[in-house]
Formats: sequence, structure tokens, C-alpha cells
Amino acid sequence: MRIALLTADVGNAMPNVGDYFITEAVERLLARHELIRVPMHEPPTSARLDELKACDAIVLCGTNIVGADGSIRIGYSREHFAYIDRPVIPLGLGSQASLGAEVEIDSHAENLLRYWYESSGPLSVRDELTAQVVKKALGEGAYRLTGCPSITYRTSPFAQAEAANVFCPGPFHYRSPELDRDRVLLLTKELFEKSDRHTRTLYLAQQPSDFLFKGPKPGLSSFHAPRSPELHGKVIASARSILSFRIHPCIVASTHRVPSFLVALDERTRSLAESMGIPHSLFHKQMTSAEVWSKFQNALLEYPWDVIESKLQRLREALQSHLAEKELHSRDVISVPADLSPLRVACIADNRYLPSLMGLVENLSGIHAGPIHCHCLALGDHVAEAMQTRFPKVNFSFCRLEDLWEPWE
Repeated sequence: MRIALLTADVGNAMPNVGDYFITEAVERLLARHELIRVPMHEPPTSARLDELKACDAIVLCGTNIVGADGSIRIGYSREHFAYIDRPVIPLGLGSQASLGAEVEIDSHAENLLRYWYESSGPLSVRDELTAQVVKKALGEGAYRLTGCPSITYRTSPFAQAEAANVFCPGPFHYRSPELDRDRVLLLTKELFEKSDRHTRTLYLAQQPSDFLFKGPKPGLSSFHAPRSPELHGKVIASARSILSFRIHPCIVASTHRVPSFLVALDERTRSLAESMGIPHSLFHKQMTSAEVWSKFQNALLEYPWDVIESKLQRLREALQSHLAEKELHSRDVISVPADLSPLRVACIADNRYLPSLMGLVENLSGIHAGPIHCHCLALGDHVAEAMQTRFPKVNFSFCRLEDLWEPWE
């Protein structure tokens, strides 16, 4: 089948690593089909509509019903989908609302939900909050609780990692009358500093606004890779623990058996955490870093792995059953695709840098299944011999300064 994936991971001015995890997971689930990525939030052109009309089905890679105005975050109307005239299959439909608020949907949102339901049957929802929204709008049998597709995301950890803990700051661009933004900024600063004093901690920044407070700056204590979101997954998989204001690092941590703790800033993250049994604390205006840190440490002492793994297993089975019901036969939900293409690396090393170079090559060997070609400018007499002895299966190409430049240069 030829399937169009409507995703927020394409054409989004504000990169979101969570959207990457969702879309990557969906692509792996549907890897047996021909897939094309289409921006979810961009209103379609006539050419785009005709392109989608030529597909066999449209899959929505998770989107939110937003409680503040009752809309659905998508650039397509019911009329657009009617023109395309193909089954529309949401995977992991979600809801968003401020803490303590209900999700109230408008007529536009209800029309979209009803059209999707009529075109493909029960809708995949990721949590109980969204299930209740769909049930209220469409009826009892109109949804399947399947979890977020990112519960199937898996990657390989780094062969070596220095940071023990990973800290994920909150979405500082988020606007809500109930959310004390200054308090969130203060908590972020204090919690990272507390974690870093306790044990070496990496600040995992998703976007530039994550550096708003006077704390970690881009550098050795921080990680920010908007063009390589897959590296965020490897950072999470390599950690000993996660303290996060965002939900998707906690979801991915759970699939890699890395304990995590969430500070929930809205109903969406609270509901998702509850659906998977992830330890969490609801944000409130008097919240202190000492309060959060204490709950985080207590959660680590007796982490509820039995509860989490039981809930994840039920959700994965429900997702597989839902895909089969839609005739979107999938591959193993937690498979990790192997990249067998050659990996080429350029580096410079002298004798003192040898341990770091060995660590680099060992990490690459641990995460890349294909051949590695390492091109190295060797500034020390023992670099070539030491590296070839330590890594006999790696294809090295060494050169010296005199091989590249004349003495006068």
C-alpha cells in the first residue's frame, strides 16, 4: 500500500523531538508499505491534495485536540479530506488542556473526528483523557486506547556515556493562564543545578528557548541537536535516570528501562504519564525544587517497573490489534532497524588524544551495524599502530602533516 503520513515532524518551524519519536515509530511499524511524509500543519495546495488522493490511506502521526479553543492541530479541513476520499487513520490521537481544565471541542473538531471515524472506524487514542473526549463526541465504541506510537520506539544506547542523569527542561514557549512561567524557569534552573551537584547531569535541550534561564549554555554540559533528533533518543537510552518537564523523554526512557520522573505542566502530560504508570508530580504555583527532588529520589528507590511494563505491554498489543483491524499489517513493534551503509568519519589525533579517539570509535562500533571507514590525520608517532591494534575490523586511512602540506606551509 502507498500511505501518506501526515506528521508534525515535517515543515514545523518549532522542532519537536516528540514529533520525531512518534513519526519514526510509525514509519517502523508500517515499514512494509510505501510511505511518504506530508506536513500536518500546512494547509494543502491543489497539487498536494491530488498527491494524497493517489494514496491508499492517510495516517495521522499523533495530533492534539486543544482544550483552550476546542480545535484540532492540523492544516486540513473536513472538505480537504472529503476531496482526498481515502481512509483517514489517526494513530495516537491526543488532547491538550491546562491543568485542571476540561477538553471542550468545537464543531470543526467534532466534524473532523466524525469524518475520520466514518472513513476508517474506531479512532486510535493515546490516553484516557482523549478517550473520554472521543466517547463524548462520537459514542462508546468510537475509540481504541492504544497509547502513543512512541511506546514502540527503540534505539541503541551509546557504547560509552559520561553523564549519569539527563535533565529535560520544560516548553518555555508554552502559554497558559494557569502556568506560572517564572516559577517554571526557576524550578528548571534549581533542579538542574541540584541534579548536577548530585551526579554528572546532561541538559537535554530541544530548542533554543530551552536556554532562556541563566543556567547551562550550549557546551559540554548541554546537548542540543535539532537536525539530529535521533541522537536525543540515544542520549535517553544511555542515561541512568531522567528528570523531565516533557513527556516523550519519559516514554522513550520507559521503553529502554531507564527510570524517569515527570513534572506535569498540563493535562496532556499528566494523562499520558498515568496511562503508562510513569511517576510524576503535578505542577502548582508553590512548587519548590526541594519538593520535586524528594519525590524524584523516592521514585528511584522503588521504581514501579512491574506496573509500567504491564501497561506498556497491554498498550502495544492494543496498537498491534488496531493496525491489523485497519489492514495495516506491521512489523515487530519494538524492532530496531539496522543501518548497514558505510559510516565515514574524519578526525585528528595525537598521542595524548588517543584515549578519546578510541572511545569515539568504540561508541560508533557499538551503535552502527555497517562498516566504519575512519580517515585520521595522525599527529603522533603511535596513533596508527595503536588504533589498528585496538580495532582490527575498522577500516582506517591515516595520513601525516607532511602528506598534506609542504614544510614551508
